[in-house]
Amino acid sequence: MSEGTEVLLIVGAIVAVLLWNFRDRIRARQMRTPFTKTGKRLVDSHFTKEGHPKIGYATKKEAMVEAKRLQRADGARMDAYRCGGCRQWHVGHAK
Repeated sequence: MSEGTEVLLIVGAIVAVLLWNFRDRIRARQMRTPFTKTGKRLVDSHFTKEGHPKIGYATKKEAMVEAKRLQRADGARMDAYRCGGCRQWHVGHAK
């Protein structure tokens, strides 16, 4: 293999790694700021009002333990509910 070919392979590998990293950063940003394709803000039970994904719990019991802890911490009534988006349990303000 010639020296020019080796340089091209190295540059290609670097570009591929940078593009892969950029793609992951865009996906992470999209998770933090949920918007529809029309630019309207998407707010549902899976995201906080700031646009961050809520923490998912595998069981209702785990979520209720966290809800009680948060309720003691700030005094607001908290409850656990099943998320229709990810099928995990989240904690939110009781209605």
